[in-house]
Amino acid sequence: MKRENAIKLIHEGFENVGHGLAAIGDETRQKIILTLLNENCYPGMRVGEITEKVHLSRPAVSRHLRILKEDKIISMREEG
Repeated sequence: MKRENAIKLIHEGFENVGHGLAAIGDETRQKIILTLLNENCYPGMRVGEITEKVHLSRPAVSRHLRILKEDKIISMREEG
């Protein structure tokens, strides 16, 4: 493989994972992910339950969850 092709593949790889790495690089989002993992959240947790665990406001948690969802780190569903 030519050097230029290898560099192009690496660049494309960084583009594909860059957003996900930025999403999980945030300390608050790490706390949310760890909360979800530690609480054995199948089939899920409500936003209110997460806010209690990470001590953030509901809008802040919702914003962080949206970022994690957009980068396909977590999945969400709406109820009620």
